[in-house]
Amino acid sequence: MSERITKSGGAGYKAIPPEAYGTPLPKKTPINFEKRKAAMTESNRTAMKRLITATSVSFLFVILQIIGGVLANSIAIFTDSAHLASDMFGFAISILSLKYSQRPASHDMSYGWHRSEIVGTMVSIILIWGLTVWLLYEATLRVLNPQPVLTGIMLIVAVMGLFFNIIQMKVLDVEHGAGTVGSVATPQPVRAPTT
Repeated sequence: MSERITKSGGAGYKAIPPEAYGTPLPKKTPINFEKRKAAMTESNRTAMKRLITATSVSFLFVILQIIGGVLANSIAIFTDSAHLASDMFGFAISILSLKYSQRPASHDMSYGWHRSEIVGTMVSIILIWGLTVWLLYEATLRVLNPQPVLTGIMLIVAVMGLFFNIIQMKVLDVEHGAGTVGSVATPQPVRAPTT
């Protein structure tokens, strides 16, 4: 298919353009890896700050809820404190996962530590299931052996829990119905300019 051409220094072949075969080659879009990495690093840093703040405040309120649950003798308060504790551990696992995922690739870890986020999610799920089994056991014991509950203390702690959850949503900047940390954990892709 190539036509032979001669040059002063010898023989050669004329190149046939790829469009001659009927399929045009796509234009290459430049990817600015430095910009993407900087955006991801900034996104992780912002997410880390929010998660550390939420974990610290959660720790304080878990302690308050446990004290309130003991004083009120309420399994409902213990359930809420266990739920908040699982959130707190989930935040801590997310913080560790973010730190590990920023490690560079090595000979043994050719893709780096990016999959540590998945392992962190699995650990968090196992923790939630463990808490669920424990709370189901405690609730069954309460049904079989009812105990009096101090409703005044329970109401105060429950209202404090409601306000705390609102504060926690503001700290984490949770989008409506998304169930994730705003747009912090997932940076927007860097797009090449179109021509």
